[in-house]
Parts: sequence; C-alpha cells; structure tokens
Amino acid sequence: GFEPGKFKSLARSCFIFLLVTSLITVISRPYSRLQRTADFLFLVDISRSMQARKSCTQPSYLDRTKDIMRSVISSIPEGRFGIFVFERLAFPITHMTYDHTYLDSVVEYAIYDGLIFDRTGSRLGNALTALAEKKIKLPDVYKNVNTVILLSDGNLKGDYIRELEEPIKKVTESGLSIVSVGI
Repeated sequence: GFEPGKFKSLARSCFIFLLVTSLITVISRPYSRLQRTADFLFLVDISRSMQARKSCTQPSYLDRTKDIMRSVISSIPEGRFGIFVFERLAFPITHMTYDHTYLDSVVEYAIYDGLIFDRTGSRLGNALTALAEKKIKLPDVYKNVNTVILLSDGNLKGDYIRELEEPIKKVTESGLSIVSVGI
C-alpha cells in the first residue's frame, strides 16, 4: 500500500535534488556582460517649425524625428544614449542610459513642441556650445560620448554660418563629432 512516510521522504529528496541542481546550474552558467558599443547623444530641435509637415496626411517633422530616434536606439542594443532638446535654450531631458524602454517612453511622451514658453527660433549655436561645455565640465557623465546625432529641420535664421563658427570650434575641441540628420 501507500505509506505517507516514504512519500514524504521521496518528495523531500526530489526537492533537495532539484534545489541543488538549480543552484549548480545558476552558478556554472557562463557570465554574460553587456558589450558597450558607444555613448550617443541626441540633439533634438523642438522649435515651432518642427510641427510643419509636407502634407496633411504625413507626419510632422517632430514625429519623423521620433521615428528616427526609435530606429537608432533599436539598431544599437548595446548603446548608451542621452537626449538633449533645444530651440532658444538647450537642456538634457534624460541622463545617459542603457535602458531603452525608458528612452522609448521619453521619445514618445516627453519630446514635444512647447517645452519652452517662447519658442520662436532655433539657436543651434547655443545648443552646440552647451553640449561642448557639458562634455568638458561633466567628464564622469559625458566622457565616453563622441557622437552627437543632430535632428533638425534646418530652419535657421540670420547669418547662421557666422553664428556657428565658434560653437563648431568648441565642439571640435571637446572631441565631439556631429552627425546631422535633416528632417
């Protein structure tokens, strides 16, 4: 017949065997570490002109920008990213992170036209200068950033070539390279 004492003993032995086997498996599995490829900063134009669209049925320039950001983030799974936005002022809206789920939610919900009250112009020179200064003044955070991905519609006014000379010099001196994506 059925003996409860033997069943308990057999069940206990099976559970102990399963526990020891699981611990050995966990301890002996190969250690995998995230292979870092590079650190990237997005520099995103959020000026009023980014709400423009080629036709009523197409996405706005800002929506296209978000699609590009999502594509870049998903294409570099080991990459660490940070996001700066600019129009008259430039400021970070994220820290440098490997958390791509967090970045996706920031792209979806935190980047929009209207973050700044008076948003009547893009001051790209100011944004580039701010990035160069962050790289130099905050080496613990930005020392591994070498590439800035600039996303803008290029709607700059005035003598922007002359305005950008000094900021581009600062960017170069800080070791940053700019990859410009025209929206």
